[in-house]
Amino acid sequence: MVKLYERKGSILLPKVNLTRGDFYVNQLISGHGTLAAYQNRFFGKAAACTCGHPLEDRKHLIFDCPQWDSIRQKFFPINFKRSTIELLIFNNKSRNGLREIMKHKLQTLFSSLENEDTPA
Repeated sequence: MVKLYERKGSILLPKVNLTRGDFYVNQLISGHGTLAAYQNRFFGKAAACTCGHPLEDRKHLIFDCPQWDSIRQKFFPINFKRSTIELLIFNNKSRNGLREIMKHKLQTLFSSLENEDTPA
């Protein structure tokens, strides 16, 4: 099992392996990509979650955001709020739930970008 390291709000992998891995789960591990907190830091976009929470970071997305309740009910263990992100990532069923959340986030981002590019 790979040990993850927490540093300044970002989980770090001791060694990056480009030949395997999961793009969607890596978005959560790194806290990058479609997360509004990341978009805010690097591109000046709003940091708020679409649910109204002031900061959409990975902890909010995984543990609290009401938009993902149905995915959490389907994929996460009942006591997931007492778990850690690391344990959820290494549990096959909950990792599939994390993947579903991030896939949806990415699809939503691409849809919004396409709408911006479409002339009125």
